[in-house]
Amino acid sequence: MCPTPALAIDRRTFIGRCATSGAALLALTALACGGRNVGDRRELANPLLLGALGAARVTAIGKRWLRLTPAERSADGLVAAIAARLNGAPWARARTVEEAVADDFEQGRTVMVDGWMLAVTEARQCALFALLAG
Repeated sequence: MCPTPALAIDRRTFIGRCATSGAALLALTALACGGRNVGDRRELANPLLLGALGAARVTAIGKRWLRLTPAERSADGLVAAIAARLNGAPWARARTVEEAVADDFEQGRTVMVDGWMLAVTEARQCALFALLAG
């Protein structure tokens, strides 16, 4: 009979440790990806343009975006679209809205809405602002 190696473990212990490790990895991934509470619609509906253009102009831009993009006419859809830009890849930390806007401009994800050149993230924020204000 062969001697039992010092590191040998039974099947039940092995499965338990694998499950524990998997749960810990899942929890860490969720923390890294979901560091931002994207359920806070008011936070996402606060574009930087608001200070410069005012609520009436941001609302007009938002309403125009809603007319131009039928797929994004709900607050839930807009929150999901903005959140997707913020969370990015599962291994990356969540971005700020400002970082997502800068990335949109760098990558050419811009749109003309109501005479304004905007990052797609900004246009979505304006639309969310318009929906929540109205």
